[in-house]
Amino acid sequence: MKPSFAARLLFVIFSCAATVSTAAFKPAFSATEHIYGAAEVMIKLNHDSPGIKNPVFTLPNGLRISYGQLAAMPDLFSVVGNSASDTRDPVEAEERFLRNFNDLAESSQSVTRFNKIWPVMQDEYEQITAAVEKGLDPAYTFQKISGDIDERLNRATGGGSIFTGMYPLGNYLKLAVNCFDHFGEDAIFAYHIGHNAAMKAAVLAGKIERGAATPSTSDIQKYGKDLKLIALNHLEYAYALNAFACHYMMDRFAGGHIRAPFRQLCQTVFTQNIGACLGKYAHNEDCCDNLIVRNQLGETWTAYGDHEFFSDCNRENRARLAAMLQQSADEVFDAYTTGCTAAPENTDRHFPYPVAPLTEFAGFKQTFPMFRYDKASNTIFRREDIANQFDSREKSDWWGWSTFLLINSKGMGKNIPPEFSITSKKNRYNVPVADQAVLFDRTENKQQLIDEGIITDPGLLEYHHKQDTDSAENF
Repeated sequence: MKPSFAARLLFVIFSCAATVSTAAFKPAFSATEHIYGAAEVMIKLNHDSPGIKNPVFTLPNGLRISYGQLAAMPDLFSVVGNSASDTRDPVEAEERFLRNFNDLAESSQSVTRFNKIWPVMQDEYEQITAAVEKGLDPAYTFQKISGDIDERLNRATGGGSIFTGMYPLGNYLKLAVNCFDHFGEDAIFAYHIGHNAAMKAAVLAGKIERGAATPSTSDIQKYGKDLKLIALNHLEYAYALNAFACHYMMDRFAGGHIRAPFRQLCQTVFTQNIGACLGKYAHNEDCCDNLIVRNQLGETWTAYGDHEFFSDCNRENRARLAAMLQQSADEVFDAYTTGCTAAPENTDRHFPYPVAPLTEFAGFKQTFPMFRYDKASNTIFRREDIANQFDSREKSDWWGWSTFLLINSKGMGKNIPPEFSITSKKNRYNVPVADQAVLFDRTENKQQLIDEGIITDPGLLEYHHKQDTDSAENF
């Protein structure tokens, strides 16, 4: 009998948990969604095996981590301000990708960080699994627990204080403001850069096995002259790179990551943190409304948003993504066996792109984007009626700050049910707590934000009061 979806999810959770070393601001698929999606991929490690699911690899720093876990890591392990897509030079982009990967793979401190992060992720897994087993909508559970998970992940990545887990910003929230590799064309580019690096590593592994390349001194010191063992180590490293790269591919299949001009908003709107919040709101809207998409083959379907990965309505989108994830891993093994890397066109034709607004498909009608970037004029257009997704009117003369306040005054800044809203009664703008922390981080006049009713979270208010008190005493 084929195991149920819940049973397969539970197996992935516990198989990942066994690999741990013993030592809502984020606009993206959750860790659970990334891990499960990648953990279902069949990974070939030799010519005679059909492959295994979710193998465990040992990174250079000694961390033992599964293929599924690796796919979730770019949200938590990367160098802030080091997006691969910041350049279109492939050599520099690969250097940037490897720098982000090595933030996880090289340092012994990364093992310590991972062991702080994993219990939070595992807790998320268990709650989502319980929901699936009960037949509940997992998206609802995600929304219910997201605030607590965000706060704990921020603490686990070096942030938080005695007053609030959201501030100071840890790597988790800092990366959320700089996550260009996770959106639009940037996500496709980042995936290809990482995937190509993985295939090149696999080519080297194959050459070593065939005696066509000389192992390094460190390889020989670690494994002796056993070329098969050395080659296997290099192949596993190639798969680790590929899993990390596949994170960006997976993001590109989430409705909110396809057309939101995140990079352009961050780089155009003053300040960048306001731009990041606006990008998140555009992302949230497309996640809630879902997006009708079409690939280069002319195939049309609906891409559901973050936290909808396990929902029945997302079955087709999930299956299409699963096929691409498997193709990606197969291309790594093909590079290992043939010495040749696959062309990007092999996967590009399968990526989803949004259809025109008002297009109807399967009972849905495509909305107009909250923000639209026009490359020809280098202009970001905003929907005239920000609260009406079917308003075709656009404006180019708009301000980031007033638009931010407008969105939040209408309650559009939240992507969670009202009963889970964590805001003060004095918060007339209804700004989510994570967004308050992000704004608090890069605003000199914090008191003005407090006076305006934008910063209302008790923890942030206590933190600000303590800073003011300390400053006065030092003065």
